[in-house]
Amino acid sequence: MQSYLAGLAASGALISVLRMVTKAAFEKSNNGLRKGASMLLFLFTMIIYIGILYCLDWLILIEYYISKCMMILSAVKVVSLK
Repeated sequence: MQSYLAGLAASGALISVLRMVTKAAFEKSNNGLRKGASMLLFLFTMIIYIGILYCLDWLILIEYYISKCMMILSAVKVVSLK
């Protein structure tokens, strides 16, 4: 439970910091609020894609070990049936 709440607090802090940075960067320009929001959306999208790619790497590794375990289990079933 504590790790969940810590992750929630960290993500909220990251969102707040990124929003302040994008708002300050585009404050003086024309249509600055729209540009800041677009930049924030772009940054969040890139963070999500990087996280997905990181997880896909782990998923491929997990799939490899699951298939290896299934081969071992099927070999054990064949031996136990004889």
